[in-house]
Amino acid sequence: MSSKPSKPSEAVSILSPTPIDVQSFDVVSNRHDLRRDLHRYVQYVDGRNIKRSYRTNELPAADIKRLGQLLNIDPAEEAAAAFRYGAEASTWIDYVDGLALMMGFVSYDTKGSYRGYSSSEPSFPDNFVVFNREAYRKFLALPLAEQERKLFDTLVRGYSSSYNEFYQYSILGRLDRFPMWGSAVGVMPTLNFAGIRRFLFDLLQSCEAGVWYSTASLIAFLKAQHPYFLIPADPKIPRSGRFEGRYGNFFEDQYAKEPIPNHVKDGFERVEGRYVERFLEGIPLTLGYVEVAYQETPRAFPMKGRLAAFRLHERFLQAMRGDIPQPRVVVQPNFEIFVESAFYPAYVVERLSHLAEVVKEDTATLVLKLQKQKVAAQAAANDAFDVIDLLKTLTGSHVPQNVAIELQEWVGQADVFTLYAGVGLLESADPISGIKPYIIEQISERLSLIRQPQKARAQLQSSGKVVMYVRHADDGLKPLPLKAHTLFPKSVPAKTPKAKPPKQPVAVKREILVALYFPSDDLFEKFRKGLLDAHCAVEANKEKRMLTVAGRDEAHIKQVIKDLSDEYAIRLEDSP
Repeated sequence: MSSKPSKPSEAVSILSPTPIDVQSFDVVSNRHDLRRDLHRYVQYVDGRNIKRSYRTNELPAADIKRLGQLLNIDPAEEAAAAFRYGAEASTWIDYVDGLALMMGFVSYDTKGSYRGYSSSEPSFPDNFVVFNREAYRKFLALPLAEQERKLFDTLVRGYSSSYNEFYQYSILGRLDRFPMWGSAVGVMPTLNFAGIRRFLFDLLQSCEAGVWYSTASLIAFLKAQHPYFLIPADPKIPRSGRFEGRYGNFFEDQYAKEPIPNHVKDGFERVEGRYVERFLEGIPLTLGYVEVAYQETPRAFPMKGRLAAFRLHERFLQAMRGDIPQPRVVVQPNFEIFVESAFYPAYVVERLSHLAEVVKEDTATLVLKLQKQKVAAQAAANDAFDVIDLLKTLTGSHVPQNVAIELQEWVGQADVFTLYAGVGLLESADPISGIKPYIIEQISERLSLIRQPQKARAQLQSSGKVVMYVRHADDGLKPLPLKAHTLFPKSVPAKTPKAKPPKQPVAVKREILVALYFPSDDLFEKFRKGLLDAHCAVEANKEKRMLTVAGRDEAHIKQVIKDLSDEYAIRLEDSP
């Protein structure tokens, strides 16, 4: 994914940031798999009629709940993000939903319409999510490296001057944002954020995977070698009053009193440095390219120096070089299919999902098991379907012999016999003449598939044959009379149920017992003595330190707890 730096053009120097110990820091990684969740979202939308909300254009609550289960969303994690940033914070489902739209896999109205003169917000009547099947299929057909490039390019290009790391909260990060006051004028609209991001991604490729690096050393390197990677030295912007100069759009005050001075000594750290921190917890963290580590810092607005370290994953370097290996697929003799891939193998999973069920899944490995019903259903739906050939194509090798034999039997069980509208099935104990023009196919000596069954029936009756005409239902064959000589099911008279003997009344007495388990022998003995002194029947098990008391004596238990309160703070807990 090589790219050019932002203007003014400058060669990317070799970056050598300082390694750092992160034991005292709070490490954050992306526990989600964006690629997997994107495909699961698309598969969920396919075949569903999802109508977005009228006012906010959000997914319906029922779909959000089902998607949360499908994407393994932790409700506590989502609630924490919403609490931290309020309504402006996106959830992971929102992010995946928006990415599917940006990728062209789905479409829906995002602009809305204003309903009446008094409407101050757009509405979204009849706004349904439409699945773009052809675009999705084209994406799946690409090699993994090309899929990753398309996903990467979509995210890098997809955020403009009004939606960038300065102003938007990271979906997974912890840093706050700059105030947006005046962002429509000044230097901000002139910045090429796609080029800026590509420049930083190119720069990071000189780092070693698996090593924690100091963010401050990265910022110091940029200040020394590429001070204008973000904002030109002399930006050409229209005069706009207070938003002039390089830092005219950046405020360290929530009420936007004065911007950061253009020529202050630490201006780079206060603007470009803050951007680098927010960049690292943005697209790189979301794509699983990096982990980040946070430290506590003196209170500042916006936060500064909190993202103290970062560590690259090997997958980042693979993606940037475009050398992502294709998935490795192996069919085991026990009918399990192992799929190993550094990146989520959407194409392989999509093909195998019609034949198998997922039994285990982690970051790099997927285990599925072939299912008889699924294989038979695919064979029944498509006469040209060859499950063994498909598995050979995916694995690049032969399928184990026992699996191949069993699969052939499964496919054989998928054969079906279909009667079409206007066609009849003629059954006769003896050969029948005179209706040859009506016979479509002679199935056996006793069975024939015939056209125009009503006319064939009249022809048989005119020749003196006794004809039983049965019209079967669409969902199955109608049972024939019990005395009929036929190959097909017969109607069986319902059996008269035998009279049941009268029920014998029985009274079973029950007694609820309370079992108490004690952590020490001393407390066990004191509690037992207290119950005995209260003339309470107690069953004691010294080995388990357990006392068993009738439920009706629970008041005595409470009294003993009260009597021992000077020495013990006892609370009763239900056993799990």
